[in-house]
Amino acid sequence: MFLHRDAKLMPRNQTAWSAWNFRETVDNKVCLTYWLNAIQNIDDKGLPFLVTINFPQTPESTVLKWSIGYLVPSLAASKASLDLHTIQGKRNIVFCGAYQGILTYATNLHFLPTNVI
Repeated sequence: MFLHRDAKLMPRNQTAWSAWNFRETVDNKVCLTYWLNAIQNIDDKGLPFLVTINFPQTPESTVLKWSIGYLVPSLAASKASLDLHTIQGKRNIVFCGAYQGILTYATNLHFLPTNVI
């Protein structure tokens, strides 16, 4: 998964851009690119902020690369989520997305410190 500013991963015609943009890769896999400017109302006249999943190579102008795992629901995890506010932001660690009942990570990048981007 990549946070990047490579507009070549978006449709050629910018009027066709949407918040979620799907394309097929050479090996017939599906690649998804989120247009964060649209999702988070980012008013930046320069290159777009994009998150791409399942792309076979690193996009140009990559800002950050990471991988994700999926939460496994359990009673212990449910109880721990009630205490999330007691550790949120401590030691510069911020929990977002599914930890807060929100299912998409791209819509939660606003929780990151501004100096990361």
